[in-house]
Amino acid sequence: MAAPKKGAGAPKFALDPTVTLTESDGKSLLKRRDQQSDAREITVQPAPKAGLWAVGDYTQPNGFDVTLSSGFTSREEALNAAQAWLLKGKESTPKGEPAPIWLDESGNWQLLGGVALWPLAPNHTLLELRWVGDGPAPDGCGLLLRLNELDLPLARKVKRAYEAGVQPRVSIVERRVMGSAMFFQVKSSALTAQL
Repeated sequence: MAAPKKGAGAPKFALDPTVTLTESDGKSLLKRRDQQSDAREITVQPAPKAGLWAVGDYTQPNGFDVTLSSGFTSREEALNAAQAWLLKGKESTPKGEPAPIWLDESGNWQLLGGVALWPLAPNHTLLELRWVGDGPAPDGCGLLLRLNELDLPLARKVKRAYEAGVQPRVSIVERRVMGSAMFFQVKSSALTAQL
């Protein structure tokens, strides 16, 4: 994916006067000025995949709910998302990810099913995928999506197709594929929590 162009289209970040921004160990930490020292703190840091940025809320007790996204393509975009999450609880999808999943007859994945993660991660659904593309299968079989992402227009079409009894062929944002070991761990944890 091409990097955002410099200039008019590049995201700008303006710190809200009610928020503090500090730097520590390569991370940017955002916190409301009116909160105690141990209050909610949103973290912006480089993602595991080079060139991307992750936004996390590690003050949440739910380990599956900490990352807003690790697909932001600039620090400024990530800071904007972090500030919106801190001040308004507004969830953001990176501009480079207009939809996490979409119907595609030539897509590399088939949607097999979805697993609700309540009460483990109430705002998430785990989608189970199977590789049907050309070439060797990558080590991945799941996509963890927030409920607001499932309500995006292209994702809604996938959801409707699945609800109609089809296991649709889809394309996804590849950098968000969950490895098979983690997929089975999350799925089994969710099923155990529901018992």
